[in-house]
Amino acid sequence: MKNKYLHTFNVPRIEEVEVVEKRMEDGQEIKITKKEKKVVERKYGLLAPKRSKLEEGEMYYAARVSENIKNGILPTSILIRKFDEQGGFLSDSELKYQNAMREEIVEISRMIDDISKESKASINEQFKLESEKKLEILIDRYYDIQEELVKIQQSIDSFFEQSAEIKARNKTIIWWILNISYDLNDSKEEHFFKGKTLDEKLNSLDDLEESEEEFIGYLIKKLSYFVSYWFSSRINKEEQFKEIEKNFRLINGVKEYEQKIKELLEKDAKVADAVKAANTTEEAAKTEKVPEAEKVPVAEVKPVEVVKAAEEQKA
Repeated sequence: MKNKYLHTFNVPRIEEVEVVEKRMEDGQEIKITKKEKKVVERKYGLLAPKRSKLEEGEMYYAARVSENIKNGILPTSILIRKFDEQGGFLSDSELKYQNAMREEIVEISRMIDDISKESKASINEQFKLESEKKLEILIDRYYDIQEELVKIQQSIDSFFEQSAEIKARNKTIIWWILNISYDLNDSKEEHFFKGKTLDEKLNSLDDLEESEEEFIGYLIKKLSYFVSYWFSSRINKEEQFKEIEKNFRLINGVKEYEQKIKELLEKDAKVADAVKAANTTEEAAKTEKVPEAEKVPVAEVKPVEVVKAAEEQKA
């Protein structure tokens, strides 16, 4: 059976929630209710469009291209011809720099693969720890290069930003974001962007973008990221979406939000460990040996008294 959604995913949100904390004091369990900032996972999905919706999307794109050309916006083919006449998009030094980074990223990928295999095969814990440190450095470098390559590609793409096709594509991607983004929380399945018409949904998007809540900005970036990839390459498998998600951190503002989430989760983990340790200590104290003075004396029964009692019973 075909999945209803192209992709479903969780997005961490910092919320104030009521937390019941249990403590042991003087041998009694005490419950304390207070509000704390916690990371709560919220679920969203991209609805798999049916054939009729795909055709509607194609018609929307074609209409926007035609509309742009009528308004005097040049198509991509003419812009390419103009830039070729002016010597291309990048200088020779920029091309060399771009190629060098591409070669380096291929080499880093190979090194990451080799170190990962060696680490898995080894039983030496020290070697595994050293391998993890090497991998961390290599992965950071990998993303730094990826970020630089993205900037170069964006500079090339900027030449076409004013073309009829790119303007139409950008509007169509927004059209898809508004139409296939779903909220899957609280046992419901509903459009994330409110409204029945395109204008109403655009107003919903505008209202959300004006929100100062970091979570909303992060979520819209994630929806846009996934839909843009899907529109460009028509990926349709969960593993494909998970693979492209690795580069989501390159989007402006994403790393900062994820770092806040990470810090809060680490803080919660430390608090939980401290509470657990305190409860364990209290429980251990309860099971300690009772002092002699507090023991209930047990009557001592002597053998002679037992014999005497038995004789009286016979009599």
